[in-house]
Amino acid sequence: MRLNDRSTPLFEVGRVVITAAADAEIQRIAHRKGLDSGAMLASLVSRHQFGDWGETCKDDRERNESAIGASGGRIHSVYDIEGTTFWVITEGDRSSTMILLPDDY
Repeated sequence: MRLNDRSTPLFEVGRVVITAAADAEIQRIAHRKGLDSGAMLASLVSRHQFGDWGETCKDDRERNESAIGASGGRIHSVYDIEGTTFWVITEGDRSSTMILLPDDY
């Protein structure tokens, strides 16, 4: 996990979009826990943007670190929330970030 020590994000996320299945899971989990689903989504994006890659493998972590630098590239984080795996993927050109379930890919 690479936590950003600064108060600024490591990269831009562009337009944030979520698949219907991921949104339904966020809504379900938020409802069950009595939380705001929007805050849960914002937390996922924030963790991603500040360098907490979640449960990614070593190779993906290294690719993420490289992608933040001059080389650019896609940035991929994996988070487990209440037994559901969410992927957060920012495109290499930083135009958009997608929140999805692995089955949505």
